[in-house]
Amino acid sequence: MISYVLVFIIIVVAVLSTILIGHSQENKKASPSYGQNMGKKWTRLTMFYVVAAAASIILLALYVAFL
Repeated sequence: MISYVLVFIIIVVAVLSTILIGHSQENKKASPSYGQNMGKKWTRLTMFYVVAAAASIILLALYVAFL
């Protein structure tokens, strides 16, 4: 059970870190065009996290089942 909690915590930290970096003032100054086409970027990023989270949970479940 602790393994599931650790995977969940890692995923949450990764998502929050990505959002904080994306909205930082330094990022906006370094790349002024970053704010364009945000819908496509957020959709692609969200899909990446959904796939990564699902794969992590499935692989963890398989690992625990065959331990």
